[in-house]
Amino acid sequence: MNTPSSTHFDGLIIATSIFNLVGGYTTYALLAYAVLQQTKYDMFSKLLFTLPIYWILISFAGWRAIIHLIVKPHDWEKTPHGLVK
Repeated sequence: MNTPSSTHFDGLIIATSIFNLVGGYTTYALLAYAVLQQTKYDMFSKLLFTLPIYWILISFAGWRAIIHLIVKPHDWEKTPHGLVK
């Protein structure tokens, strides 16, 4: 019985992943653009290209929070509020 090589499947998986990544970002950006065009915040449309950077920073913050929760579960980095007079 002939079986395709694993490199064929590796290439297919990588191509599918890239398609999903680009398609997902594009779909989200187009949806955000359409919504912004119908609001008073349409001047932010030119910043949509920064969304992937924002998502990477959110991911970094999430991983940092998980690691912080595991390493120092009882330590709380509290931001002071209401101290300005």
